[in-house]
Order: sequence, then structure tokens, then C-alpha cells
Amino acid sequence: MITINDFIKLDGFESVDGGHMIIVKKIMGIHIKEIKEKLDLKEVQINLVKNDIYSVTVKVSNGKTIEKSASDKILFTALDKAFKEIKAEL
Repeated sequence: MITINDFIKLDGFESVDGGHMIIVKKIMGIHIKEIKEKLDLKEVQINLVKNDIYSVTVKVSNGKTIEKSASDKILFTALDKAFKEIKAEL
């Protein structure tokens, strides 16, 4: 598990190479910043499972937990979709 800023936890991202990880962090940063404008975030957990496609589950919590999942052949698209679903629920 990778921890960023003490409240972001990434599980399953150990095999993602450095170049892709920079883009993952950028996507996360943009979405988390927008979510933090609406919620006082306590924790963000992102789980990645890769089989034939990337399956990403994003869970944000501030006392109340919102969890959404998305899948796609492209990691960045799956991550973006999951965050957009969370933002749609806010």
C-alpha cells in the first residue's frame, strides 16, 4: 500500500510504473481538490485491480463514506470515471 499526505491510501498501485504514477497523482489531485471544496475529507482510499481491464474503487470519507467503482482498459479513464461518480453524488 502506498500512502500520500497521510490521508490518501493507494492499494494495488505498486506495479504502476513511475511515469504512469505521475499522471495518476495528477488526476487524483485535481479531483481531490474539487471534493475538498465540498467536504472536509478525512481519508481517501483507492484500490486498483488489473486483470484484462483496470478496475478502480475510490472511497472518500469525512464521517460519511462514499464509494464508487469504475472499469476501463485505460487506468486513467477508470480512475477519472470513479472520481466523477463520487463528485456527482456530492
